[in-house]
Amino acid sequence: MENNQQRLKIETFILLPEYRVKDLNKIDQTKFINIKKHQDLRRHNLDFEYLEGALSIQHRDKIIFGFKYWDLIDQLWFSLMTAMKELINHTNTEFYFPDQPTKVILEKKDHRLSIISNNDKTNFKFYEFIRTSIDAALEFHHALLKIFPDKQDFIYEDIEYIEEIKKQYNI
Repeated sequence: MENNQQRLKIETFILLPEYRVKDLNKIDQTKFINIKKHQDLRRHNLDFEYLEGALSIQHRDKIIFGFKYWDLIDQLWFSLMTAMKELINHTNTEFYFPDQPTKVILEKKDHRLSIISNNDKTNFKFYEFIRTSIDAALEFHHALLKIFPDKQDFIYEDIEYIEEIKKQYNI
């Protein structure tokens, strides 16, 4: 989701199952489909249990995560949302990408949030990042409902989890 100022943009992309990344420096980004195109994704043989994708977080002109860090996308979203929940009562938290050794540290100080990953630190307005992340997570999960209608019970559990976090932040 994009905020009104277009300074922070968070999007989810699904990796087409027939594509194999062989070189991290030569990733064919056309093999990643934006979750907003869920009607196109339904035509592919996607595996709900092993759904790979990329979480693209752009802050101004800087890409925090992107296609190079593709992973199990539903689990990555769950990890990020769990970190958001932990920041309600703590000043820092961390998680790893589900299927690779990429560590992400989140630090809250005053009204700022720092994300540290791969020796790189990016600062955000705290509530702008929280709001934009929650909106993008909900967008992803609502698209999953359309792609995998037979998995609604599982997906609604995640949506309820995200909605609870949203309530705790009064968003």
